[in-house]
Amino acid sequence: MTGETRGPLKRWFLRPPRSHGEIIADRRVSFLELFYDLVYVTVIAQAAHHLAEHISVRGFAEFAVIFALIWIAWINGSMYLELHGREDGRTRSIVFVQMGILALLAVFTEHAADGGGPAFALVYATFLAVMTWLWYMVRRQDRQDHPEFLAVTWAYATGMAVSVAVIGASALLPTGPRLIVWAGFVIAWIVGMLLAGRGARAGLNPGMTPTDSLVERFGLFTIIVLGEVVFGVVDGLSSAERDGRTIATGMIALWMGFGLWWIYFDLVGRRLPRTDGFALSTWVLSHLPITLSIAAAGAGMVSLIGHAHDASTPAGTGWLLASALAMGLLALVLTERALVDAERLFSVFQPLSLAMAGGAVAALIVGWVRPAPWLLALLLVAILSTLWFFAVSRFLRVDAWGEPWPRAAVGEPKPVAQRGCVVRNVTETQAGHTGTESATLGGGGAGGALRARTTAVTLGAREARPRRWSGALAWAVWALAMLGLAVAAWLDQLQRQAGSPETAWVLQAASVPLLVAAVSAATVGALLGSRRPAHPVGWLLLGLGLLVMVNGVVSGYVNYGLLARPGALPAASYLAGVSNGIQVLWLACVGFILLLTPTGSLPSPRWRWWTRVAAAAPLLLVLLSAVDPQPMMPEHPEVENPLAVPVPTGLLLAVAAVDALIVLATLVAAAGSLVVRFRRARGVERQQLRWLAVGAALAAVALLVAVAAGAMGKDGVVLAALGTCVALLPLATGASILRYRLYDLDRIISRTLAYGLLTVLLGGGYAGVVLGLGQLLGRDSSLVVAMATLAVAAVFQPTRRRIQALVDRRFNRRRYDAAQTIQAFSARLRQQVDLDSLTAELVGVVEQTMQPTQVSLWLRPQAERLARPIA
Repeated sequence: MTGETRGPLKRWFLRPPRSHGEIIADRRVSFLELFYDLVYVTVIAQAAHHLAEHISVRGFAEFAVIFALIWIAWINGSMYLELHGREDGRTRSIVFVQMGILALLAVFTEHAADGGGPAFALVYATFLAVMTWLWYMVRRQDRQDHPEFLAVTWAYATGMAVSVAVIGASALLPTGPRLIVWAGFVIAWIVGMLLAGRGARAGLNPGMTPTDSLVERFGLFTIIVLGEVVFGVVDGLSSAERDGRTIATGMIALWMGFGLWWIYFDLVGRRLPRTDGFALSTWVLSHLPITLSIAAAGAGMVSLIGHAHDASTPAGTGWLLASALAMGLLALVLTERALVDAERLFSVFQPLSLAMAGGAVAALIVGWVRPAPWLLALLLVAILSTLWFFAVSRFLRVDAWGEPWPRAAVGEPKPVAQRGCVVRNVTETQAGHTGTESATLGGGGAGGALRARTTAVTLGAREARPRRWSGALAWAVWALAMLGLAVAAWLDQLQRQAGSPETAWVLQAASVPLLVAAVSAATVGALLGSRRPAHPVGWLLLGLGLLVMVNGVVSGYVNYGLLARPGALPAASYLAGVSNGIQVLWLACVGFILLLTPTGSLPSPRWRWWTRVAAAAPLLLVLLSAVDPQPMMPEHPEVENPLAVPVPTGLLLAVAAVDALIVLATLVAAAGSLVVRFRRARGVERQQLRWLAVGAALAAVALLVAVAAGAMGKDGVVLAALGTCVALLPLATGASILRYRLYDLDRIISRTLAYGLLTVLLGGGYAGVVLGLGQLLGRDSSLVVAMATLAVAAVFQPTRRRIQALVDRRFNRRRYDAAQTIQAFSARLRQQVDLDSLTAELVGVVEQTMQPTQVSLWLRPQAERLARPIA
């Protein structure tokens, strides 16, 4: 080799990586990247094979942790190539080194949750060490070319070095703690990416911009994971008896994979995410549950096909497939919200998000019913097909179906002609108003007008983005709470199947009021979080509902893993103490909800010290519960806590008792703060508190009904009344904060009382007439019913008017006084002949009854055809 060739070849192998900010907008995915992604096929296949052999709660938890580790490895390698890779020998050599490590990682992946865990941890730590060195080299390059990026690369390289240490040290731990460390590592990565995106104006860091190649790369990885569905079907058909039903079940199951492909690539797979950091981080992270759910569904195909002849799908398999589909659909909602097209095509993606959330609920219902395997697969395919056709219909309405719009600038939305579509925040309307625009593409002045309108709409959408994101976050938390309810119900069912129904409490009748309260609180909280994102009570209501569901999941997990089937679930003993403390947290949420309703602020600055006590007391009680040596006393004294602290039991109980009294005192004080507010409130705040008073009164009535029904032994009525009681308070809280019909409250109360009394009186009268005439004409006579019906119809209107007047006189005084004034004016009108006196009196009556800001009366004499204002 001569000097002329040695120099260029050396530079080709030693060329430094691309600097930060050196973005290639028209870059396409290279063949090297395709080759790199193929290695992950074997790694993911090994993890899915482990889940296929261990379809259980523990098996899915292990699979989720291992898959998340694989995904983090892929995201690191892919992001490096996207930001700093080149078409040179250095990049090729680095990629091949990574592929060799990943091939070795695949060898230990199937048994990473048990005996192969230490080897998996060491190989994975080696991969992270290589990535740490690569990011460190990027920092050296930034020191010369772009020193403004040094803080970013230093933070990332430091995080990678810490990751190497944590994963490497986990190889020395037993299986259960090792999985907990891995799960904590995954959570730390997710939180770190969210925080990085939250603090960045553009991209996950200042040097990152979404490009077509990035979108294509994530789409290719999704295709790789979709291959697991095909592998699962083929594996299931290969190992099962291949008759007509088995093959039909496999083909229907294969269509689930096809449906997932259509849903992903037609709705989100070819569309750019927005350029702001939080949107981009959400778009990236949402692909973790999407791909995880697809891989989990592929693992469940083997069991589904193997039980093709069963009358009902096995519980584990049904829940695995249904939960995987539900999780994937909910994750797609987050992906949609992060797209540029989510603003450009708001009228498409907003209802589509709601439809996908409904599809997730439908999938969970199918998993709960557990029909025959072929029918379960068919129903899940039907859900995907319905969503796809719904999406297509929405796209066709706005003439936006087909290939994505070409992008002239990276990350910027393109104009679209939408005939009669709803446009948000148009320049001719006020802020927050929804108007309609009809636009067609044309040339000259028309085109300029269209461009001007499009610019205005884009700016308005950007201003509304924080509210839209808060709405997406609120409904995502609500969906997580509903998913937690389904998981808690599943764990309850597993406990009953294991012969331990006494430990299952979620599906018991006594738990109905608590679950109704949690669902009501979560739903109202999601509504408030989306419409009043700055108000803390909405998020507290969401936290209340979520914590109740988490309490059900954690307690079910502990009871199943320690009592029903000891040792069946990992780390159940570590959560035994925590499960007791979660109850205190949602009680603390109740206290803060009472303290901050309805304004979102404290009643006065003097309450600040009390809020600190109210926040510290439950946290201390949770800590004491977590280190309790015997967390399940007195029912199960044999259960020990590995997190126990060697403290005298008497001292621990005394401190816990005092702390519990403080928590209860904070609840009482928070309820008393509402009384203080009501006495001091004026205007709108007093009207808001009246909503709470109405809700509390109705809840008290429901409570009395429950007590009376309990005395009569009507358990069903008791549960229904208690459920109504606890559901009314969140509803009243939401109505007060949203200021729903504040000044119509008197009218609502009067109408409710009027029609309630009318129903009671007419019902009693009808019963009296039927009984009275029945004694004379016979109980079987149809004439009795006819006469009673005619009598009730005759007295309905007079009775309604008298009752309405009586109720208005007491509860709706303004309406009663207005009616009396108008009636008196009508009587005087018959005797008044002077036009000027009549005009002055008419204006006075209007001012007295309607209380407008200004009154004007225009008269048009028939002869002169002139108008003169009189005020």
